[in-house]
Amino acid sequence: MNLSLEKVALNVFALVIFFSHFGCGKKKNSSEALPPEYLTTISEFSLSGTPLDIAMYGDYGVIAMGERGLAIVNLKTLPSPVLINEIKVGSDVRRVEVVGDYAVILDALEGVQTVYIKDPNSLSLAGQIGLIEIGDYAHDLLVAPDMPDYMFLATHLNGVRLYDMSSMAHPIEVPLVLSDNLTLVNNIFVSQNAEGVGVRLLTSSYLKGVNIYDVDVANGTFVKLTTLEVDGHPKKITYDKTTNLVYVAALDGGLQVFDVTDLADIKKDLVFNSLDENVTDFALTGSRLIVVTSIEGTSSYTLHVLEKEASSASFRLLESKKRQGQFGSLTIVGDDIIVADALVGITTFRFSDLNIINEAKAEMAAAEAAATTEATVSEGQVP
Repeated sequence: MNLSLEKVALNVFALVIFFSHFGCGKKKNSSEALPPEYLTTISEFSLSGTPLDIAMYGDYGVIAMGERGLAIVNLKTLPSPVLINEIKVGSDVRRVEVVGDYAVILDALEGVQTVYIKDPNSLSLAGQIGLIEIGDYAHDLLVAPDMPDYMFLATHLNGVRLYDMSSMAHPIEVPLVLSDNLTLVNNIFVSQNAEGVGVRLLTSSYLKGVNIYDVDVANGTFVKLTTLEVDGHPKKITYDKTTNLVYVAALDGGLQVFDVTDLADIKKDLVFNSLDENVTDFALTGSRLIVVTSIEGTSSYTLHVLEKEASSASFRLLESKKRQGQFGSLTIVGDDIIVADALVGITTFRFSDLNIINEAKAEMAAAEAAATTEATVSEGQVP
């Protein structure tokens, strides 16, 4: 539905509410009127397997499918996605990144594999990095968009490992010189620093919190800068180099933000927390923040839509939408939130235009106020 049609639909909705009070003899309880949604479900697409992660390659969703390997889905056809192809790689594919014409996939036990995806109808295995031979397994991988030739791999026993990926068919490990023991890392984030002249690596560990490093990727040198004092057990981290803010989702600690502009004076704030569920994922898009909460061991999760306050770094909650399923990961493409759900498949949600939402809500409020005034007058009271 295009913008003009959405606006017409929402305005019609508001008028229906208005005339339900004035155009009929029957009075309607204002609590029965449902406000427009900030987030609507536009598609649920079932897949055979266990969708755990998703990355985008143009109009295609590249999906880590657990024991079934990798799947390619055409999302240009939303709200009716189309499965294009699958390839059986690994035994438990849990993470996927797209770099150029390659999908870089992480198998928890078998390591990293690269798949050539330029022709989605004809997928082929390109290269592999094995971990079984060194008796280790991996938790996370990351190829930073501004450094596509390098991949960072978070392993359980050997900490962060660095690979030169300039040849996807033949990745080369870069020996590391560490200033700190980087074992038991469960999540990593890599970006150029705010000045754009160096590389900043963030690592999280359930036991060691969140550490920030400066990295010389050419020489494999890591220098620890600081440790962030995180409440709870960190699960996911993101660094926004344009604002020098680090966002941390922590089990039992909510979503926290750290201003690291001055490492000698780091400022910390709590962005969002839930009394009943743990924050398991989040994503920033413009002024909106999507936060995912869930309870471990249950088959449901909640998407929370927050909007950044214009004059501060704070966010206000717009809507919370509870869903049945088992959340894997999410990616945001334009106004669409695409969720990999291990039970449901691929679910797509769409943002509504905030201006249209606010107009509709204002019209609804005016209609309800007018109805209240009419009821008061009809009962012989002075409004």
